[in-house]
Amino acid sequence: MARYEVRFLKDVCNDTGRAACVLQHVIAIEAADALRAQDEACTLFCLHEKVGHWRDHADRVDVIEIALPVRIRRRPS
Repeated sequence: MARYEVRFLKDVCNDTGRAACVLQHVIAIEAADALRAQDEACTLFCLHEKVGHWRDHADRVDVIEIALPVRIRRRPS
């Protein structure tokens, strides 16, 4: 299984009309692939935000695979 960071983002305009992207929520999750990570994170996001669909609070979802640290084994001296 791989580890993913799933970000929920919302596009908003400020009072001068300039667009900005706002991070709504981040979920770190382990899954077999990016699509499954997104599906599971969307379910968790809906439960957290108490909404029926994630698009009620976000415009898009970014899924990023997180590289796990590599353990280096040293030989005993």
